[in-house]
Amino acid sequence: MTRYLRLYGAFVKFSVMQATMFRFDFWLRIIMDILYYAISIGIMIVLFEHTPWLGGWNREQVLVFIAGALLLDGVTMTLFNNNFWELSGLINEGRLDYYLVRPVSTLFFVSLRQFAVNSFVNLVLGIAFLIWTINQLPGPVSFGGVALYVILVLNGVLLMYLLRIQFTLPLFWWQSTGMGLLSLFHTVGKVTERPDRIFYGALRWFFVVVFPALTAISLPARLFLDPWDWNVFFTIVGVSIFHWCLTLFLWSRALRAYGSASS
Repeated sequence: MTRYLRLYGAFVKFSVMQATMFRFDFWLRIIMDILYYAISIGIMIVLFEHTPWLGGWNREQVLVFIAGALLLDGVTMTLFNNNFWELSGLINEGRLDYYLVRPVSTLFFVSLRQFAVNSFVNLVLGIAFLIWTINQLPGPVSFGGVALYVILVLNGVLLMYLLRIQFTLPLFWWQSTGMGLLSLFHTVGKVTERPDRIFYGALRWFFVVVFPALTAISLPARLFLDPWDWNVFFTIVGVSIFHWCLTLFLWSRALRAYGSASS
């Protein structure tokens, strides 16, 4: 574990040095993320000009939910996004060989080696927005409830990370740039910004179990904002364990199918 922490510290240090070399690009990306956050929040504020409830939540509760979604987006953009955009090139060009021979987990190396410093700046803003929205909730809020909500949001980050890996794995068998798959992931992933109660039937089941975008953010928000529901809690735990095991299994099979540059 200590070795991995030192290695990740080196990743972060190198990423900071690289980001500061291109300052215009660095600040432009920050402004783009701020605009994205502002639009996401603004849409919800406009909706509540026409209705007092959305998915069973009032304005203050929905803003807490949106803050959690933005926190998830900030973490994934900071830690994973740049890495997965480059993974298709590593696979198709045989450059994954370089990471397979490293004395550390290949998945750890290829999915965490780039740290998006510009997204980290906006992640801090997202954390501040979450704290502000929680303070706007009427009535007392327990520290334990807030802590559990944050933990479950971080579990949602893990879920989206696992899904991102699953969307990348077909590249080990297909001759593709992977851009279509990643674009599809981002498009479907927008469901994380919607309350789960607006979905019904098979569609809701799909977004809770198969592509658990609702399990990542909306279900944790329900446990925090609504009366406690053990069914919701065990759904989050069960779906997370299922996708963790599925991803590790598929990753091991994908590595066996990988055609290296030397093969």
